[in-house]
Amino acid sequence: MLSEMDVIKFVDDIAEIQRVFDHVKAGYPLDRKKAEDIIRKHNASDPAIAAYNSPLLPGFVTFQQATDQMLLNNLNTIQAYLSAKMTGKSIDERTR
Repeated sequence: MLSEMDVIKFVDDIAEIQRVFDHVKAGYPLDRKKAEDIIRKHNASDPAIAAYNSPLLPGFVTFQQATDQMLLNNLNTIQAYLSAKMTGKSIDERTR
């Protein structure tokens, strides 16, 4: 079962990414450092995200080479993955 702390962590991580999107949608430039920090954090903590961002994949670029849109796409993928992972764990636990 997802603990209260697990749910809080998922929600906090998803909200952190959403704040980056909201900032950009409000007309401000992307905070690249914040975006890179979020991506690095999830690369280090989740093997699936690390595999998605592997330097061995075709088309891999470094943070310095990445456009703002590439970073936003990466954050979008991480946010969707976290949402699905949280939902999947909840559904899995209810079917046991």
